[in-house]
Amino acid sequence: MTTEPLAVLLIVLRVAGYAGFVLWAGPLIFWTLVWPTGRQHRRLLRLSGVGALLLILTSIAEPAIRLTATSQPLDEVAPPLAGAAMLLRLAILVGSLFYLVDLVAGAVVGGRRAVALAAIVVVAATVAVQPMASGQPGPLLAALGTIGQLLATAAWLGGLVALATVVRPHAETRESGEADGLVTRFSPVATRGLVLLVLASGLIVLAGAGGPFAPAEQREVSMLLRFALLAALFVVAWYAHRATARLAFRRLFSPLGATGSARDRTLTLVVGTELAIAFGALAVAVLVVLVS
Repeated sequence: MTTEPLAVLLIVLRVAGYAGFVLWAGPLIFWTLVWPTGRQHRRLLRLSGVGALLLILTSIAEPAIRLTATSQPLDEVAPPLAGAAMLLRLAILVGSLFYLVDLVAGAVVGGRRAVALAAIVVVAATVAVQPMASGQPGPLLAALGTIGQLLATAAWLGGLVALATVVRPHAETRESGEADGLVTRFSPVATRGLVLLVLASGLIVLAGAGGPFAPAEQREVSMLLRFALLAALFVVAWYAHRATARLAFRRLFSPLGATGSARDRTLTLVVGTELAIAFGALAVAVLVVLVS
């Protein structure tokens, strides 16, 4: 395989791995921070399981492809730190496939919540420290930014996917009216995810400019422009999110919005709008980071 198709394939695998992390961690964050009493919800279990399997497959496929398609030795394909991180990641993901049902058998609070959140942070860290698609290790500042972006995306976008899975038509939560409270409880999680996304993107921008101690002429103009774009992203996305949250609260808890059909339309509008905001903000953040 030539160098260019190999690089494209590795980038695709990396993106698929990030998507797997979001699908795996999103339901866990949703359980721990939004719906700790949502015990053994079957759709959330399946969603998290699919994400875990996707991340496991991409974690194994990436170094395997490097070994078979290039002449790099094993210690360059999987350096000691990256290799240990991958083994730890695989152990946590495989463990989640076997024990997630037991973890959510009761309310996800206290020790259960601590275990779930610790597993998410550790897996995000192991993904961030793996070599870049070029095969070279990234700077520490960029790794910290990647951890932040992964956690923010899992909390916001992954949590939204979990919310949409729970409140979709004919779900059991719709009949009990519990979905109304889930929408409002998710709002502060989405806000914190947005803040973390902007801060993490700023760290990656700073790392790309050479770090905080790089010469001023090297980072001044481009970095200021990109930070301005990130600030604009935060303001616009936060305002849109708050407007959507106010709309949801006003419609879901007003006497006029108490009927089933009106509640269904409101939930569909709110979740769809939040998904659009999340995808737009993530796309802008990625563009800001990638533009040189």
